[in-house]
Amino acid sequence: MNLDKLTKIIKDEEIVILYIKSRSCSVCTELLPKVGGAAESEKIKFIDIYIEDNREIGSKYNVFTAPTIIMFVMGKEVYREGRFLRVSELKDKIYKYKELLL
Repeated sequence: MNLDKLTKIIKDEEIVILYIKSRSCSVCTELLPKVGGAAESEKIKFIDIYIEDNREIGSKYNVFTAPTIIMFVMGKEVYREGRFLRVSELKDKIYKYKELLL
């Protein structure tokens, strides 16, 4: 994934969840199916990337820790959580923004 492709996806999709992980992060591996499952259950575009392979994206979105979740709605960042992620809070945000878009 490169920055141009990601930018296009964020622009084109109503809601996008970007999950930034690191190869040296065991928590990232543990949370990936939970975060991905939350997005999938609501039919939301979910993208997961390794920060080591995507430094340009990390720089653009000021990501300094893994895992980091960034949620975009209509191309705008509306939610960000890093390091200590609460999947229940993410689910609440997803529900809230999906309701607003109906």
